[in-house]
Amino acid sequence: MHAYLSLKYLCNVKYSLEGAEVITRTILVVIVVLAIVVGALAVYFILRRGEEIYNLKNKRVLVVLFEGFQPAEFHPVRNYLQKCGAEVKILSLHRNIGVSYDMYIYDVRDKFNQLAEQYDAIVIIGGEGVYRRVTIEQLPEEVELLQELVIIFNNKGKLVAAICAAPAVLARAGILKGVKATCFPDNKLINILKEGGAQYTGNDVEIHHNIITGKGPGAAGAFAKQIARYLSEA
Repeated sequence: MHAYLSLKYLCNVKYSLEGAEVITRTILVVIVVLAIVVGALAVYFILRRGEEIYNLKNKRVLVVLFEGFQPAEFHPVRNYLQKCGAEVKILSLHRNIGVSYDMYIYDVRDKFNQLAEQYDAIVIIGGEGVYRRVTIEQLPEEVELLQELVIIFNNKGKLVAAICAAPAVLARAGILKGVKATCFPDNKLINILKEGGAQYTGNDVEIHHNIITGKGPGAAGAFAKQIARYLSEA
């Protein structure tokens, strides 16, 4: 009888120890999971804190795309402005540009003044398609139409921004005289800016009154943030 009770006691102790081990392992797993979650949240908030978000609620931005535009400039600019709360609409200079757009320049050519009233900024994205069309002597009709629109925006004091090859559009429209500006580091583009009276700097981003210019894809993020900063203070 004594031996039986001893055996029963030992079994109870064994089960108790096994139960304790299970509980201990469970607690350790929970601690590890919590540590991972807390670490991930910490990294997330640190990254969020490093990305400045401006309040662009009620701001409207018209982004201009050519056939052959540079996606590495377009997506960061559009996404960041939308993240800040801006309403972003796409104006296309060509029928087929590879992405959906809201308006075609030939369909709104008689509404340029209305567009300049309705939108707070016009932003021209660069790319190979822009370069081909702005570095030739005779500009295509759609580029001349864009220049008309840009001049109207500028005359109304609205923000005019262009990146990569697109600052050449501004230069040839005559609105960069005496303006500090930058563009993609190509001799043809640089000469167009200088011939248009711009003070070429070669910096990633230049801000001169209501005109913002950007160097290229590598500066797209900084370019977008300067647009947002300007609009948030306007």
